[in-house]
Amino acid sequence: MKKFWIMLLVLCLLVSLGGSVSSAPGDESDPVVSLSYLESVLQPQLETEFSDLTNKALNNTYRESFQTLCQTIGSYNQTNQIGNSSNQSGNGILLLKQDDMLTPLAGTKIMVQSGTILVNTDCLIDVTNGQPVRQGDTLKKGILYMSGDLTSGGLNVTSTTAEVYVSGVYQLMASSQIDYGSLATALDTMGLFQGTGTSYDLESSATRVQGLVMFLRILGEEEQALAYTGSHPFTDIPKSHWAYSYVAYAYHKGYTTGTSASQFTPNASITAQQYLTFLLRALGYQEGAQFTYASVLQDCATLGVFSASEVNRMNGGSFLRAKMVYLSYYGLFGVDQASQKLLMQKLVDSGAVSQANLYTGICKVCGSRIA
Repeated sequence: MKKFWIMLLVLCLLVSLGGSVSSAPGDESDPVVSLSYLESVLQPQLETEFSDLTNKALNNTYRESFQTLCQTIGSYNQTNQIGNSSNQSGNGILLLKQDDMLTPLAGTKIMVQSGTILVNTDCLIDVTNGQPVRQGDTLKKGILYMSGDLTSGGLNVTSTTAEVYVSGVYQLMASSQIDYGSLATALDTMGLFQGTGTSYDLESSATRVQGLVMFLRILGEEEQALAYTGSHPFTDIPKSHWAYSYVAYAYHKGYTTGTSASQFTPNASITAQQYLTFLLRALGYQEGAQFTYASVLQDCATLGVFSASEVNRMNGGSFLRAKMVYLSYYGLFGVDQASQKLLMQKLVDSGAVSQANLYTGICKVCGSRIA
């Protein structure tokens, strides 16, 4: 068992670094195991052993070891991110977090997709409108900016998250705040989360219909929902609506009754209380016996699914899509009450998430859970 987890950690760290290892072909007796040996021998062995283990009831020691391993990977990624002050080149979207400081070098173009970014330099030009940007201004969404010769300062993220298009060379001074973007990327890799078109839109409030769809994905029932051809009574979700089959399936299964007999109110904001109720149902806890909607915030901590600190943080202020992502990702580490397996392993067993995507997703997480 110990050997299994050591080898898994090695594999995950290699994947998270996205690098390569140059060495002669090796075997398990070598001090440094080559990447080729990991890919051709150890990874299949890991997958086989993991498959064997998922057929057995998991004990607390296994669960604690696995969660510790995942935390180690997240902390490792965060340490590397914070310690990286070198120039980086990009041409795409950067997922940033609160207190990150982005310093674009001369000629680098940027455009804010979401989030709030404060200008802490006087060397930025508004290319769209042809004018300089003043220090202390907030960058506007959809406006193209270009950096001049920065001698000091940069662009500070003041919102919970930010998505910024960058084309050119930049430096990133990363903070130790919650990296919701990496959690969204992990869930996306697993096939459990999608954006709203051009971005993850993590700064927007999570809606009732988005919460329901995430619930069905975490249940492992998205394919059934998409294939469902039945109807529902809600007039505010016509057949042309992207979530029609999801809502019809959930209504058929008794997962939702809407806000009234004829209304689902899809775009209304969902609360942390409502989403945690979804999660506990997904984990198989019995509503009315093990938890109630009225006390679900306290019940989550009592049941050990989330800590009181996590619940308080997620329940404070607006319930953003970023918070839904946090609860969804770490909810996968909860124990399914029927199988007594981690929820993520139940999803692997059912085929809703592949083992490869599960491992790759975990390796993309940067940072740790709220203590």
